[in-house]
Amino acid sequence: LKPECRAAWAQCFVRFIRAYEAEGVPIWGVSVQNEPAAHQRWESCLHSAEEERDFVRDGTFLDVDIADSYGLKASETRAERVFVSFERFRGYLGDRIEEHRGRVLNSNGDEIMAFFDHASDAVSCARALLLGLRDWNARENLLEREFRVRIGVHTGRSAVDLASGVAYSPVLDVAGHLQKNAPVGGV
Repeated sequence: LKPECRAAWAQCFVRFIRAYEAEGVPIWGVSVQNEPAAHQRWESCLHSAEEERDFVRDGTFLDVDIADSYGLKASETRAERVFVSFERFRGYLGDRIEEHRGRVLNSNGDEIMAFFDHASDAVSCARALLLGLRDWNARENLLEREFRVRIGVHTGRSAVDLASGVAYSPVLDVAGHLQKNAPVGGV
């Protein structure tokens, strides 16, 4: 499977599972490939052990959300200050994630999802984010109100394409739900 096609392949898995579930057929699990030891003589989708390892892997998701981002934006009359402050904040998060050996998967408005190979790196990153936030607000934030965050962390086996930043997994969903229920300033 070409790396640039992994996200589309993962989306096919999701559509397949959702279609069966819509018909009342619960899916307990799927494998990355059928008949991994088969030796076809035609073009097919065979994966090496390394490719399977890189696509379905154990790891930890870290979900960071800006608490009351609407209020933060609405309290500022100058749109350029909002833009600059939010971009600086994304940079701050991205730097902390990278420092702790994580990768940003995606970013939606006021939320960033990252993936770590080791739970200890994700937890260390969450700690560093929270400990450095007050100084970051004093130095980089142009808004009158401070950025405050909620963080969710969850570990498990997931289909993750790090090259395209795509992941489909209940593990990722749990990290998001934990973040939504975390106290402001907490993990």
